[in-house]
Amino acid sequence: MKTKIAIGVDLGGTNLRAALVDQNGLIGSVNSIPTPRSGGSVSVVEAMAAMIADLIRRSADPVCGIGIGAPGPLDSRSGFVRDMPNLKGFRNFPLRDVLRDHLSLPVTLLNDADAAAIGEYRCGVARSWSLFCMLTLGTGLGSSVLVHGKPWMGEDGFSPELGHVPLLDTDDRCGCGGIGHSETMLSSAGLWRRYRFAGGKYRSADKPESDDALPAIGLFDLCRKGDTIAQDVLRAYGCDLGRVIITAAVSFNLRHIIVSGGISEGWDLLEQSVVESIRRHGFEPMTQDMCIRIGRLGGTAAIIGAAMTVFDSADAMKTQL
Repeated sequence: MKTKIAIGVDLGGTNLRAALVDQNGLIGSVNSIPTPRSGGSVSVVEAMAAMIADLIRRSADPVCGIGIGAPGPLDSRSGFVRDMPNLKGFRNFPLRDVLRDHLSLPVTLLNDADAAAIGEYRCGVARSWSLFCMLTLGTGLGSSVLVHGKPWMGEDGFSPELGHVPLLDTDDRCGCGGIGHSETMLSSAGLWRRYRFAGGKYRSADKPESDDALPAIGLFDLCRKGDTIAQDVLRAYGCDLGRVIITAAVSFNLRHIIVSGGISEGWDLLEQSVVESIRRHGFEPMTQDMCIRIGRLGGTAAIIGAAMTVFDSADAMKTQL
């Protein structure tokens, strides 16, 4: 019996990654490139199609479909991306159907945080959890709520967008155009803005004029080396992240949280301030027993989760037949 293979794609604001994945969540060949920042949707779709075509050629078994995890808001039912605040050119864009026509294979499309949550539910830290929230912290702040393995979706087919809750007292404009959205300060770029606003002097030797593009790990290194401004910034960040976690807990009556993405690599520096923030600002009946874990699958969670939706879709079609 041949192994079933799907391709999982993680379309991020910084990197575009794709891999061959089998039904057990095991990853084979992987392709990864920086996400094209010019040329809009055309250049991104062309790069994605080329990566996928290369993986299809390299697969020893037939590929049954492609699953794409992409930033939202998007409607996985219609296959339309409604907008991507951190990638331009995708407003009301039929991403699923465009790629399906490019590749002549079945394509599923879902929110990238939903994809990561499904990956952790099927193959990672959340296998025994019936209800939890996933927060992906990196280029932006993505969020997902999974109920018995299925993403919670609202009336328009959108997943929760906790990155666009106006929790912060700031005039910073979000990529979506809103003011004070949590994503503006809880992204990697937001961390560096906090640092520079507080008087931090560090600049990248490689990118002296564009520290917004630096990964958060650089700030974690400064903190561990005793940079007091970096330490203060991370304490404030942890406090604000705690408020986002409280929002998820009281909105959906859940106690399990997964934190993933590049910023989760500094969880040892953030955990204390997050816990103190939840204790101080939380609603005790709903937040006193929070269980917060770091994702086990790291950067592969969304790839695995997106691939799982291909297998699920194929199985559902067989059942209907």
